[in-house]
Amino acid sequence: MKPSILRELLLYRYRYVVGYALFVVFLFGLLLVDIGNVPGGISQSEMTSSVSSNSLNPLAPLASDVINLPYHLLQKLSIGLFGLSPLSIRLPSLILAFIAAIVLAVTLNQWFRKGIAILTLLIGTASVPFISMGRIGTAGVMYMLLLLIILLGAVKLTTKGRRTFVWKLVVASAGLLLFYMPLGIYAVLALMIAGIFHPHVRYQIKHTKPWQVLILILTAGVLLAPLIIAGLHDADTIQLLFGVDQIKEKLTISSMVGSVISIGKTLFLFNRPFTGEVVAPFFNLTFMFLIAFGLVRAIIDRHSARSYLLLIWLAISIPLLIFNPSQFALLFVPCLILMAVGLETFMREWYQLFPRNPYARLAALAPIFLITLGLVSIAATRYFYGYYYTDTSNTYHPELVAVRETVKPHVPTQLVVTSNQVAFYDILRSKYPLLSVVSPANAETKREQIVLARSGFSRPDVPTEIVTSHLANDAVLLRVYDAK
Repeated sequence: MKPSILRELLLYRYRYVVGYALFVVFLFGLLLVDIGNVPGGISQSEMTSSVSSNSLNPLAPLASDVINLPYHLLQKLSIGLFGLSPLSIRLPSLILAFIAAIVLAVTLNQWFRKGIAILTLLIGTASVPFISMGRIGTAGVMYMLLLLIILLGAVKLTTKGRRTFVWKLVVASAGLLLFYMPLGIYAVLALMIAGIFHPHVRYQIKHTKPWQVLILILTAGVLLAPLIIAGLHDADTIQLLFGVDQIKEKLTISSMVGSVISIGKTLFLFNRPFTGEVVAPFFNLTFMFLIAFGLVRAIIDRHSARSYLLLIWLAISIPLLIFNPSQFALLFVPCLILMAVGLETFMREWYQLFPRNPYARLAALAPIFLITLGLVSIAATRYFYGYYYTDTSNTYHPELVAVRETVKPHVPTQLVVTSNQVAFYDILRSKYPLLSVVSPANAETKREQIVLARSGFSRPDVPTEIVTSHLANDAVLLRVYDAK
C-alpha cells in the first residue's frame, strides 16, 4: 500500500481539522456539563459581583463602579435578560472562556507547531484554573481573555501582514480595558516593556501614520473616560486598581509570609488537595514539571522575543501575586505559554531517541498520547470530583435555585436571609415584584415567609414546606411559612 493511500485512509491530511473539531466539542462539555450543580451553589464572590453588576446605573454612577467594569456590564446584561439564576450569573464567564480558548488556539498556532499547539490547548483548557474561571461568575476570566488578545495582536504585528492598524487598535483597546481590572495595568506594563525590545514592534510603532495616531488617541480617550472621572472623584478606587490599597498592611512580614503560604498551598500542595471556592492545587505535578521545563528553556533562550516576554512578565507578576494572592489570573497565561515551551522541548528531546522511520515514530507517539490523555482526564476529574464529593456548603450557597422554585410570583412573600445577602436576593424583585427581602431583624411573621436556614431566624409555628439539599449534614435549605 502506498504511503499516500495510507495517509488518506487514516485522515492524516485532515488530522488538525478533526482535532480542532473534537476540541470544540470537548470545550463545550467542560464548560457546560452539569453547570447547575458544579459548583454546587453561588459563592460569596459571585454574590458580590452580581450586586456590583446589578447596581450599575449610568444616570447615577459611582466611582467604585469602574472596578471590573467590562465584566460587570456583561453580567448586568445577562441578569437583566434572564433574571437572577446560577446560569445568568455565570453566562458571561462561559462565553468569555469559550472566546478565550479560540484566541488561545490561534495564538499558539502562531508561536508553535500545530501538534504542540493542539496538545497545549487540550491540556491548558482542561486545567483547573481555566475551568474554574469559565464556570464561576467573577471577572477572573476577563483577565485571561484580554491578555490573550494582546498576545495575539502583538504576534500579528510582528509578522508584517496586512491590516496592521486593525491589530494596533485591538491591542490598544484590550490593554486599555485591562486598566479597569485590579493590577491589570502591570500586565500591560510588562507587555509594553517586552514590546520596546522587539524590533518589529518598534518598527510598527514608528510607522504609525498620523491619522492612525489620532484614532488611537480618540479610542483611548473614550475607553478611559469613566476611569479618569472616577479617579478624580475617588482616589481610593485608583489605589485599588493599582493594588496599593492597604499597602502598609500588605508590606508587613506577617502578611507577606501568609501570602506566600497561601500561594504555596494553591500551587504545590499535591499530597493534600482541597476544595473551597476553587480546587487546589491548581496544577497537577506533571503540569508543573512542564512549566518548570519551559522556564528553564526560556532562561537558556532568554535572548529570543518569546523568552524575554515571558521572563519580564514573570518578574513583574510574581511580586504582585505576593501582595495580592487572589489575582492568580494574571499569572495563568504566562504559565500556559511556559507549559507549551516545556512541552515543545520535551517532544523534541523525546523524538530524538527514536530513528526517523514511520514505525519508530508511531511507537514514540503512543506514550505522548497516553500522557496527554492522562493530563487532560486527571485535571478535569479533579475539578468535577472535587465538587461532587466534597461538602462545599461553607463556600457555596445552593439556596438560590430553591428560592426561585418556591416563591410564588402573584403572592406577597417575605424572604428572610442573612444581612450580608439582602442586596443579592433583592435582585429577584425585578422578576418577582411582590417579593420583599429582609434580614432576620426586620422579619414580620404576619406575612407569608420563605426563611433560609442560614439566616438563623426561627418561628414557633410549623412550616408548611421544608426544602432540603442532597447533603447528609445541614441539609435544610429553607422553610416556608403561611401568614399568621
